[in-house]
Amino acid sequence: MHTTTVFTQLQEAFSRHISSLSTTHDWQKVQQEAYRTFQKLGLPHAKTEAYKNTPITSVLSEKFNLSDVPIALDEPSEEIEALLQQSFDSYPIVLVNGMISKRYTPINLLHPSFQVYTFDEAYTQHPDLLMKHFDQCASDKLDIFTFINTALFKTGIMIYIPDNVVLDKTLHIYNITDAATQKAISYPRLLIVTGKNSQLSIINSWHTLGENEGFTNAVTDIIVGPYTQLDCYTLQTQLGNACQINNIHYYQAEHSVVNNYAFSWDGMLIRNNLHIVIQASHAEANMYGLYCLNNTQHIDNHTLVDHQQPHTASNELYKGIIGGNATGVFNGRIYVQPEAQKTNAFQANNNILLSDQATIHTKPQLEIWADDVKCSHGATIGQLDESQLFYLQSRGIPEGLAKHMLLESFADEVISKINLLPLQKYLRKDFKDQISRLA
Repeated sequence: MHTTTVFTQLQEAFSRHISSLSTTHDWQKVQQEAYRTFQKLGLPHAKTEAYKNTPITSVLSEKFNLSDVPIALDEPSEEIEALLQQSFDSYPIVLVNGMISKRYTPINLLHPSFQVYTFDEAYTQHPDLLMKHFDQCASDKLDIFTFINTALFKTGIMIYIPDNVVLDKTLHIYNITDAATQKAISYPRLLIVTGKNSQLSIINSWHTLGENEGFTNAVTDIIVGPYTQLDCYTLQTQLGNACQINNIHYYQAEHSVVNNYAFSWDGMLIRNNLHIVIQASHAEANMYGLYCLNNTQHIDNHTLVDHQQPHTASNELYKGIIGGNATGVFNGRIYVQPEAQKTNAFQANNNILLSDQATIHTKPQLEIWADDVKCSHGATIGQLDESQLFYLQSRGIPEGLAKHMLLESFADEVISKINLLPLQKYLRKDFKDQISRLA
C-alpha cells in the first residue's frame, strides 16, 4: 500500500515536471532515462536488503504527498541572514528548496578562480564538461533515490574549480528547506568538478526553517582531479523536523586525496549514501562520521568504497551515540577489484547505547578480489564503561558530568580529524550541547 501510493505520487510529480519545462537540453534526456529506470526498479520495500532497517517508503507515504513539486522561494529572510553568520569565513552558496538563491549567493563577488553555474548556464558555457560528468554520474548503478532525484531535480548547480587553484576560503553550501508555511519537498542536484593540482574545502550544511515537515532527496556528484586534495564536510545538525536522503558520489583521479566528514544529530530520519570510486592509482579516501541520536530519531549511513586500481588506500571511522528510542544503522562496504593490488583499506564502526530502548544495526563488509592487499574491518556496540565512570566519580566528579566527559572523549576521535579549525571548534561546542540532552 505504502509503495503503491508513493510510486503513483512520483509518477504525477514527473509528469508535472516535464510539462513545466520551457527548453530542451541534453540532460533532460538523462532525466527521462532515469525516470524509466525508476519505473523499472520501483521503490524499496520491507524485503529490500539495503533498506530493511530503514522504512523510508512507509515514512514518505505517511508524512508527504510526493506529487507536489518544489517551490522556488527567494524572498528576504531574517532566518537565512542569521544562518549566513555561521560562515566560517567562506564563500556562500545558498540553495532554497533545492534551487539557487541569487539574492543570497553573490556569484559575481565570489572568487575569480572558480565558477558557479546553474545547469542552464553551464550548458551554454561548458556543455561538454557538464554532459561528460553528469551523464557518467547519472548512469552509474546507484541507489534508487539517485534515479528519482535525477528524474525530478528542477535546477542543477555546477561548481567548476580549474587546475592549480588553492582556495583561500571555504566554499559553504547552505541547503535550506523552507517549511515555514507548509510541508516542503526538494531535490537538490549538485555537480562539483575540480581540475588537477587544486586544494579546497567545502561545507555542505543542511537547515530547515519553520515547524512543518520537510523532505529532501539530494545528490552531489564530485569529480576530483589528479593531485587534488578535497575536504568535504556534511553538517546535518540543524535539520529540525525533516526527512532527508543524501547521496554523495566521488570519482577520484590519480594521486588525489579526499577527506569526507559527516556529522548528524538533528532530523527525523536521515539516510546517507556515500559512494567513493577510486579510479586511478595512488589515490586516497578518508571517511569520518559521527552521529548522535535521541528520542525517535533514525539515522542510516551506507558507505561503499570501490578500489579499481592498484596502490590505493581508504580509511573509514564512523562513531555513533544512540539514546532514547532512537535507531542507528551503519552499513560499510569495501570492494577491491582484481586489478587493485597493493590496496590498503581499513574500516571501523563503534557505537555506544545510552538506553535499553536504543537500537543499532551495524554491518561492516569486505569484498576482495585481489590477493596482495591489506584490509580490515570491525564493529563494536557497548555502553559507557562503568569502571571509568566509577573512577571519575571517585574523584569528585558528578555522575552526569562524568558521562559527558566520556562521551566527549569517545566523539573527539572523529571531531579532532577536522582540518578546518573554526569548524572543529564550532562542532565540538554543538556536540556538547547535543549530549547535554542525552545523558
